[in-house]
Amino acid sequence: IAISDILPRVEHRNCVRHVFANWSVRKLGKSYECDFW
Repeated sequence: IAISDILPRVEHRNCVRHVFANWSVRKLGKSYECDFW
């Protein structure tokens, strides 16, 4: 189930901190941190 399935007419955004945290979990690490910000 996705947010867009439950709330189809509501805009959904991701917090930049959470997006980067997901990147870190995938071990992209510090090399991409400067490019990201």
